[in-house]
Amino acid sequence: MMHLTVEDSSGKTCAFHEKKAREHEGCHLGGGSFGEVFKATHKVHGEVAVKLAKPGKEDLVEMYQKEVRKHGISLTSDHIVAIKGFVQCEVHRGKCGLFGIVMKYMENGSLWDFRKRRWQDHPDLWPLTNRMVYEISCGMHFLHSNDIIHRDLKLENVLVDGNLHAKIADLGLAADLRTSFGDRCWGTDSHKPPEAFRTDLSKSIKVVNPKYDVYSFAMTLYELLTGIHPYAERGLEMVKVFKLSDQAPCLKPVPVNTPTPLIKVMTDSWRYAANSRPAFIEITDWVKNQLNIKPTHRSLGICLGEVSLFVIVALVFILYCM
Repeated sequence: MMHLTVEDSSGKTCAFHEKKAREHEGCHLGGGSFGEVFKATHKVHGEVAVKLAKPGKEDLVEMYQKEVRKHGISLTSDHIVAIKGFVQCEVHRGKCGLFGIVMKYMENGSLWDFRKRRWQDHPDLWPLTNRMVYEISCGMHFLHSNDIIHRDLKLENVLVDGNLHAKIADLGLAADLRTSFGDRCWGTDSHKPPEAFRTDLSKSIKVVNPKYDVYSFAMTLYELLTGIHPYAERGLEMVKVFKLSDQAPCLKPVPVNTPTPLIKVMTDSWRYAANSRPAFIEITDWVKNQLNIKPTHRSLGICLGEVSLFVIVALVFILYCM
């Protein structure tokens, strides 16, 4: 057993136990550039997902603790995966050997995996698709309303809960527009907008702005509709050529029965010129009205009081990586 400490936003700590993947089949959920993700049980929060950082990021713990304790209030959204706190483990002479983010456990994993495993089995496929597109757009509108750019929106970074609601996750690359961190063009090449590849732009032009995410949203929507990654068979250099061609993305067609409003919002969102792409408030309204969405969550999921730490985690991670 791994013995860890969980600290929530109030600074309170309690015991936390999480079995290693090799000790318990099914505990390991996956991994990525930040670290490994495990399923665990917390005595207050119940089932949670713990994202443990890779070695070398121990200093992030102290920075994270300070930020958590400094913020008495934050923002939450029904369309963002809730952050419950963090874990740390003292392994030798008081040094922290593990650091992790404790998140709400999402029973159906990433939307990319769900799309591959269970998509065709759903009896109401288009209503489900329409609603998930709406939920993703609501989550992105929430982030942009709080001056946060995600910078790596894709199906792998959208998670699905037990009631088949889509929630945005993995804000490790997110940037606060009020700081200089928002200038970095991080993310997945296939989902980056054309301006991320341009070398002729003046340094005075802020490439990473809300329309950066809008283009990624279009690529994410394409993934959802087709079940394939954009430019999956192309190398990076070819991706750059296509992105800089001032043409519509050179991609395989979407299914012939795709609702017209979804096609329109996708093609509007991947326009070459950033200022010609719609904002997420427009996308959200368009999808809701054209597809007759009846939200089961709060319309934008924005409230104060219950603390979610995604903004803090994102900013501290960026500070650490600079």
